[in-house]
Amino acid sequence: MKVNIAHILISIAMLVPFVLGQEPIKDKCSGTKLEATLNKTSFVLLEPIVADLTLAPANINRKHPFRNIKIRIWSNGNMRSFDRITHFITKIDPELMPRSQRVTVLDDPALTPINSKQRVFRDFAVVERVKAFFPKAGTYTLQFFLEDIENKCEIGSNVSTIQITDPKGVDFTAFSLLAKYKTPLGFNWVWETKDGIASLESFIRDTEGSVYTEYAVAFLGNVYLMKGELDKARDQFVKIEKSSNKVISTQAKTALEKIRIDP
Repeated sequence: MKVNIAHILISIAMLVPFVLGQEPIKDKCSGTKLEATLNKTSFVLLEPIVADLTLAPANINRKHPFRNIKIRIWSNGNMRSFDRITHFITKIDPELMPRSQRVTVLDDPALTPINSKQRVFRDFAVVERVKAFFPKAGTYTLQFFLEDIENKCEIGSNVSTIQITDPKGVDFTAFSLLAKYKTPLGFNWVWETKDGIASLESFIRDTEGSVYTEYAVAFLGNVYLMKGELDKARDQFVKIEKSSNKVISTQAKTALEKIRIDP
């Protein structure tokens, strides 16, 4: 049997990019390092993921050189890449949204320095496009990366492996209500109908204690702030100011301080 060497070489050449595409990207920006620490390693379907990001750049000439955090996800040998970890608000003028919402949903994080001498930057990011990223229960590997526009290179984070589990109990009750929406934890659906806010209030009452409810409370608090209903906003933020979720508790404390200063 004759062996077609050229055919074999072509096949190998076609296979290499596929194999490499499944590997975590390496740091292509010399002298930089991106560390991502997740708030935990096991999540329920649709539960947002909080990532504590630390960036140690070598040469930064602009205050906010990095934009648009991205994510790559591996599952069952397949890799998918996403340019955004959150949903955009499309049904309402962004200027009408409470500014404190950026604490909860970071779609374009501007990392701020925590150490001006060593140029270390840190911020929290919330992955809430989980319906698209993790469509079913299972094991996933994920990696964050940032694009350095000036130097035209990517900074890849460390790789994390997580478990996504099916919801049970009150989580299942909440999941059943949320799963019908295109952007369940982005809460864009609140603006799509006249009774959207009432639906959110009802969701919070009916799902107390679920892994999703604190995010709903934070969003509702922001809605009340936007409407100028400060007493109602305060009631919501008080519920979550001691949350173990740093993003949620930070947002609540910031909002409560604002309400106290500007009653």
